[in-house]
Amino acid sequence: MARKKYFDSHLIPSKENFLELIFFAHHLGFSGVGISIEKFISDMETEQLRDFLRGHLQILKNKIHLIFFIKLPKVSSLDEKLINFFQKENIPYITFFVPKDEKNFERALRARDITVISADISFLSEILAEKHINLIKQTKFSFLEIRIKKLLELKPPERAKIFGLFRRKVKLFEKVNERILFGSGAEDIFQLISPRALRAIFLNLGLSEKTIIKMLSQNVLELLKCPQGAILIEK
Repeated sequence: MARKKYFDSHLIPSKENFLELIFFAHHLGFSGVGISIEKFISDMETEQLRDFLRGHLQILKNKIHLIFFIKLPKVSSLDEKLINFFQKENIPYITFFVPKDEKNFERALRARDITVISADISFLSEILAEKHINLIKQTKFSFLEIRIKKLLELKPPERAKIFGLFRRKVKLFEKVNERILFGSGAEDIFQLISPRALRAIFLNLGLSEKTIIKMLSQNVLELLKCPQGAILIEK
């Protein structure tokens, strides 16, 4: 029986810890990761970015699956220059958006140029409603990424509050279990968590084993079929 491939769909490395963060995720048991370059892209010219990515991709080749996430500052605001760069260099990419409020979230669900809506678990636990589930189901390529980095940093009473909110919405999350991704949002190795530990956390939150497997493994493979033509750098 083939071993399951687990994915952390969202790491946010700096130039300095780019390789360290990816290799440590692999060490913890992830077969692939999504990489957001938002922390350092503004400091680099196109040629510098090209050379940086080419050099690092060569080092990572045949070791781990990679896909790059391009953050949209607002709904329908594609950075054409950046998109063209990734396409020209044949680098796999996905566009994602971080909503600030419920109205922003709903606009993102209706947008055609956003593939992944990335939000903290506390935000989603508070605002997710049946109307959002219907919007998610209507869009063939629309994924909801749950980040838990802030949850793990909270004090026990605050963490318990988020657990309670999520459990009350767990049936809604289960209804779209084919569209949910896990993204740690980790910026350094101390914010990473292994697939085994994640399974325990999400079981405690009330998600079914089936949904957890989908969000950590199967759904990422579906994400790669999106219209943007994202591909895996195969191992």
